[in-house]
Amino acid sequence: MCLNTTENNTTPPINASDLIVDDGTDNTTRKIGVLYIDDRSFTRFQFQFLLNDTANDVVVMYICVVIFFLGIIGNIVTMAKIISDSKYHTPTFAAIGYLALPDFFSVISLSGLYFTNVLFIRKLFMKYFVILDNFLYFSCSGHMLLLSFVRYLITVHPLQSRQHLTVLAVSFCSLSVWVLSALCGVGYYYTVIYRSLKFQIGFAISVSTIVVVLVCAITITLHARKIKTIKNSLSVTRQSQTRMNLVVTIIIMIFVLLHIFIITKYVLEHLLNVKGFISITFLRQCVALTGFLNYSCNPYILFISFTLLSRFKRKF
Repeated sequence: MCLNTTENNTTPPINASDLIVDDGTDNTTRKIGVLYIDDRSFTRFQFQFLLNDTANDVVVMYICVVIFFLGIIGNIVTMAKIISDSKYHTPTFAAIGYLALPDFFSVISLSGLYFTNVLFIRKLFMKYFVILDNFLYFSCSGHMLLLSFVRYLITVHPLQSRQHLTVLAVSFCSLSVWVLSALCGVGYYYTVIYRSLKFQIGFAISVSTIVVVLVCAITITLHARKIKTIKNSLSVTRQSQTRMNLVVTIIIMIFVLLHIFIITKYVLEHLLNVKGFISITFLRQCVALTGFLNYSCNPYILFISFTLLSRFKRKF
């Protein structure tokens, strides 16, 4: 979730969240705060790492580049396969495909933040990026819940699902998620735009906490009820149950870790004013890694696992 929300020029620079930006005049670099927006513009687009202070930062950024390309490829292949192959025209795979779409754009959004200076070419870019980033954040979270509800209904209420839970119904639900996410993204931005930096950080932490608690609580509750329902089912083996548990555990773990790192970083850095270089640098690296993992792993974990599960059911 993007916390770069201030446009109030009276807000001082935040030295703890620096970007290395080439000013285009020579080979030197200078730092400007991520949360600080002024009237300076940079006319030349460049590829550059957000984290570039230590050797470990550079290693982390190269790992993020690899995850970025894997995420782009995985999300594109997932969406293309689901669209082109009629056997994947089911509610479950439709929900997976609709989750892959915001994941795809989220990976691109993260790459713009971590790998380029695009936000500082024009001041207006920051405003649009903040709205887009929060829009995608809410959309990804909403589509995770949509997939959980689809799997729950198919497993716990199979007869009703065959009648009412169609691909078209899932598509309308996905469209609703996009609309609500857009409203939340814009509403979030205009709630904090003219507030103090402390309010912005506190509000962002509160929203992130609420989202992660709701997503985890709903997903785990639905999954537990689903597992309870299918325990006595002859069509699902212990191996299949273990695979489903593992899939949910991995996805939730990455999602939770990302939010823990983000919230901890901003609490220590901005609310408690902790300036420990090692701890803050470590948290920045963790935020970058888990951020890219969160939006890149879903197509591999979900698509492959449900493909194997569907093949297993046809076999038996």
